[in-house]
Amino acid sequence: MGFPIKLAERRPKAPEAALLGLLRGVPLLPGLEKSWPEVLDLAEGHGVAPLLHAVAPELPDEARHDLRRLRAAAQAERGWQQAALLRVGGALEGAGALVVHAAAYAEDLYTAPELRPVRALEMLIAPSRTFAALERLSRRGYRIEERPEKGWLLLRLRDPREPRALIHLRRGFPRPPGTGEAPRAGTGPEPEVRSAIPVGALCLRAQGTRLHPDDALLVHALALAEQGMRGKLIEVVDLAHLFRRCHPATAVARARQARLLPQLGAALLLLERCAAASRRFGGAEVDPARFPRLDLPPDVERAVDAYELSAEPDRPGPLLQVARALGLVAEQGSVE
Repeated sequence: MGFPIKLAERRPKAPEAALLGLLRGVPLLPGLEKSWPEVLDLAEGHGVAPLLHAVAPELPDEARHDLRRLRAAAQAERGWQQAALLRVGGALEGAGALVVHAAAYAEDLYTAPELRPVRALEMLIAPSRTFAALERLSRRGYRIEERPEKGWLLLRLRDPREPRALIHLRRGFPRPPGTGEAPRAGTGPEPEVRSAIPVGALCLRAQGTRLHPDDALLVHALALAEQGMRGKLIEVVDLAHLFRRCHPATAVARARQARLLPQLGAALLLLERCAAASRRFGGAEVDPARFPRLDLPPDVERAVDAYELSAEPDRPGPLLQVARALGLVAEQGSVE
């Protein structure tokens, strides 16, 4: 069963509330040591167990030992992932590829890369660079896992030297259901590629091999909306780090231009709910004064409040109502 985040304040001794507390910098309440196995299961399910080793205060010896073991395992996994990331980055050199999502966050946002688990190595290319990118990857022995459809936004590839490494090559980001067409950035060599945010503009504003901080925040909010707000708590910690680095007014302006203001507003509301009165969440600074005041409809607020703290956050569940609520907002007009 899930545990809606709104209940966390009412049931402070529940394992779900204890996990939120640890991420907020609050020690385990007296008597909760017996619930540690349940807290640990939740932490693993939400990808924050290695992070807790670095940020959780005053842990019992057993808990500290468990988290140290999981962090060491994450560090070992990070070794082969980093090697795979360097290889694919080398293969795409000259194609203007950007590292996005978890692979970028682990390097850029956290004090140690193993604190942010990575499931897939994601690279973003402009549609106009498709041929160059695929040619370089083919020469290095990378193979596509499934035949792409016309206008594809994501290809799954395998590293020829490391079968454990899953690589996602992106040309864009899917638009949430019910939000209509994104503003077109003009015709290009592949006009059938329809991304929620024009990738050419993202690449032009990029800083080295990374998205501009304001773009990274919007891309992350879009990813949370795509999941129906069923993301893991580590993704909320990502959001805290990303928001700290952005310029809120610029991020809101870009979200409005892309017609993704409800998605950005819902993501920031989720961060507010998770951090509550704390000034830090998962080690990232949270400054409530910087949050833009966005007028979200009650349906969206209720859906965010229903965000479930489950040991299996990826399973389908009632929070897919968030995606439907956001779609309804888009049909009614932009949120101002």
